[in-house]
Amino acid sequence: MSKPYEVNVGTSHTPETVFEELDLPFTEKELVSCIRKLKRDKSTGYYDIMNEYILFGKTLLKSVLCKLFNNILCSGNFPEIWVKLLIQIFKKGNPDDPGNYRGISCVSHLGKLFTSLINSRLITWCKINNTLTDAQFGFRPGYGTSDAIFCLHSLISNSLRKGKRLYCCFIDYIKAFDSVFM
Repeated sequence: MSKPYEVNVGTSHTPETVFEELDLPFTEKELVSCIRKLKRDKSTGYYDIMNEYILFGKTLLKSVLCKLFNNILCSGNFPEIWVKLLIQIFKKGNPDDPGNYRGISCVSHLGKLFTSLINSRLITWCKINNTLTDAQFGFRPGYGTSDAIFCLHSLISNSLRKGKRLYCCFIDYIKAFDSVFM
């Protein structure tokens, strides 16, 4: 098991422990749960590894994959080869303008499985510790933009009915990912 990280807060130099339960080694049970969620009939990608190989070989692979993923978790070194490929997709406008392209990173199936393990653990931790509010719609299973629209519509209707003002702030993140990939 890895040691908990220590963080110095302010000038007091008081070490605080990061949530140890998030740092625990992955179990084969967690891994098999994530393997079962892999989608079939997906492209093999750059490395010619199909999800079906992992799905059908999980009995033989789970021990090796669990050790591999725990080494990555403990070392903090995510293999660059798993996200090696970056493709630029033209959106619209002048093809000579780099701002008119969107970067798509092709993550290997093993990389996706590893990030799925982390995501699954974080979702479980958030549910147990009740850290998400009802206002959190993004990146949550069972929630979508229609939930956010319904919530906003309800707030507007309620404010109009009561004759009160409602202040809203909207941020357009449309170019956010372009700036990350460019």
